[in-house]
Amino acid sequence: MIRDRSTLRSRISAQLWDELVHDAIETDVHAGSSLFTGRRERLGAVLAGSVRLFTWASSGRQVTARYARPGDLIGVGALLSGDSAWDSEAVADSRVAIISFDRLHALSIQHPELAWALAEEASIISAEAIHTIIGAGYEPMPVRLAAHLLELSQQTSDGQTVVRTTHKHLAEAVGTAREVVTRVLKRFREMGIIEIGPGSIVILRPEELTSLATGHRQLLGTATVNAPMLRPLPADTCE
Repeated sequence: MIRDRSTLRSRISAQLWDELVHDAIETDVHAGSSLFTGRRERLGAVLAGSVRLFTWASSGRQVTARYARPGDLIGVGALLSGDSAWDSEAVADSRVAIISFDRLHALSIQHPELAWALAEEASIISAEAIHTIIGAGYEPMPVRLAAHLLELSQQTSDGQTVVRTTHKHLAEAVGTAREVVTRVLKRFREMGIIEIGPGSIVILRPEELTSLATGHRQLLGTATVNAPMLRPLPADTCE
């Protein structure tokens, strides 16, 4: 799947992760609500759910940098770089542990393992930012939209893969117009890949959506998974 990547938690010991979040204030964040991203000397360890990190283009459109998942630390880039032009929102009901920068700094000095993992995290964020720029400039809209749908998808108790969002929110996440998203989603539905309902999208063929999202990226050298193209892309290009 396109979401396969390591998290900070997966790169450090379970004991060190527990020490990092020990005594941290945990807060529940409802889907659609904003979170901090490194402001006020605080960071967030994602314990559950999913959080979208984004910034803005000069046109005013949002540019999604990454989707943080359980085990990720949010706010590191903004805090260490001093760049405050970032924001975030929970894309699913989430739980986040609030960690002070002083605590992170102290633990990094005590545990070189954590310091190295944070260096890796910064490198991963930088690489993802480059891939985002490549995607926005060169990838067809179906590729970009397919990738976002996969990132936003959740498994339901009955085994369905569902994205609970609106066309407007999808457009904001992808960085395009609502009409463009609606047109591409209609094409996906005609291809039998998705089913569209009120406030939700059911992914009927996740493997085919993954192929759409990764096939073009393999040509650019930015894919995270090897997946064969099952069908030609819809004709829509970057918009």
